[in-house]
Amino acid sequence: MTFVNAPLMASERGVTYAETKTTTAGSYVNEIEIVGDEGATVSGTIVGARDEERITGVFDFAIDMPPGSFMCFLRYDDRPGVIGAIGTILGGEGINIADMRVGRRERGGEALMALTVDQPVPAGLLDKLAKGSGAKDARFIDLRETNR
Repeated sequence: MTFVNAPLMASERGVTYAETKTTTAGSYVNEIEIVGDEGATVSGTIVGARDEERITGVFDFAIDMPPGSFMCFLRYDDRPGVIGAIGTILGGEGINIADMRVGRRERGGEALMALTVDQPVPAGLLDKLAKGSGAKDARFIDLRETNR
């Protein structure tokens, strides 16, 4: 997908969109933001000479990470031990973390952990992650090519 063919691809999939232009400089020259039915937002861009995809924000938290086939997102109160708890739970289930980013607005406030993992996270394990870390919200997304 490129910025040139994105509108056509969106239209083919029944996605409505609006293009907004501004004269103020943001972090990226071109960025797309998707707003879901429940108000969840995800933004992304393409960077570099090789047009590498990047997720630049989730739920209004700034992050910068490449998308992966299997991704987990957890919202929680920023406090020590959460990252370790998530790693311990996933490791105990034999699931490897390939990439992880954390975004927060302020120290001790709400935070977002974005993970790319090597295999799907079943619903029961997602619940275990939320309970074991005190997360308010935990979601798993399968972005494999076959599901696009």
